[in-house]
Amino acid sequence: MEQIYRAYFTENGHALITLSGHRVEKHALSQAKNGELKPSLIWASTLENCVNVVEAPQSGRLVATDTSGRHFGLYPTTGDHFWQSEPVGEGDPGVVAAPPQYQERFAFATWSGILQQLDPATGAEIAPPRAFLSQLRGLQATKDAPEFFVSVLVPEKSDSDPVGEVLSVIDLVALRMREVSLPTFSRGIFPCPTGQKALFVSLVDDPGGARFNRSEHWQIMDLTDGKMRGERIFGPKEILSRNAVWSPDGQFIATAEGDRHLMISAQTLEICGTVVGDGVERPAFHPAGTHVCLCRAHDTQIVPISALLSDA
Repeated sequence: MEQIYRAYFTENGHALITLSGHRVEKHALSQAKNGELKPSLIWASTLENCVNVVEAPQSGRLVATDTSGRHFGLYPTTGDHFWQSEPVGEGDPGVVAAPPQYQERFAFATWSGILQQLDPATGAEIAPPRAFLSQLRGLQATKDAPEFFVSVLVPEKSDSDPVGEVLSVIDLVALRMREVSLPTFSRGIFPCPTGQKALFVSLVDDPGGARFNRSEHWQIMDLTDGKMRGERIFGPKEILSRNAVWSPDGQFIATAEGDRHLMISAQTLEICGTVVGDGVERPAFHPAGTHVCLCRAHDTQIVPISALLSDA
């Protein structure tokens, strides 16, 4: 695989969806002798400006989203388009959930604060769009199926006061939102898939005042008691959070920066694996936590996590 911008495991890790230019591709996966997962192309579908794909297994659809907030229902066996919605505006990736006693739904939150819920099978609205008064970022499923994590931006109080964030959860059925962390001047909040902790990232100013030399300050916070479990300030110009993703078990955080993919321990925040590559993009974890897809401009690979850690 070459020129891969994003990758998403589907079918319990037996298939891989990739975004490459204006193409959405599906690949079957087989295991090689060295432990890597080797892809073989099943289909390719043209979709302009596609930025995300999510699986809706109960509905038998893939839901793709473009940069305008328009969604497309794709057949997972052929890549054909079954439905498409009207654009609602830019937002972070949407999520599929199946609340108990309710139908499976695709949820999407725009940066302007609109929460949209669609039936993945048909594209029909499950509930009218709900407009919240704040910008919404980073929609993510929680252990409690009706609720999703979301970062809510807190407006600045003065010209010198930075924009803040607070981690909240939205109940998709009741359409209520409640805070689960104190407001913070972070530049990104990344909840762990287990829902027990979250990575809070903020910027540390350069002592000399150079804005381009600012450093990232990472903190792992326990969401059950609000206590900090890990902390690290990375070196100047190391912008690692932009492509950061948690492993399914919450043990690692993988990211892409410069010309390398990194595996970071979620306990110590030490770098425990590095793979150099050309044109690195956001990695993707296999749902079983055994492999990670290292997206690159050339020679994208799906490698065992154990092999990556042994290269540290």
